[in-house]
Amino acid sequence: MSTLNIASRILNICCYTTFKIFAILLLNCIWLSRKKIMFNNKDKKTKRSELAGLNVTAVW
Repeated sequence: MSTLNIASRILNICCYTTFKIFAILLLNCIWLSRKKIMFNNKDKKTKRSELAGLNVTAVW
């Protein structure tokens, strides 16, 4: 039973880290697309969203 618990714990950690990496990549893609939009039209809303994107990636 203990080996099964250890195996499931390792599997959970692996799944969590994989999900985390995928989420970070997804957020980076969104942030880059927002950055491109910001270059096209420089208004306060896009700048604010870019900062929000940075904060989200910092939390991860």
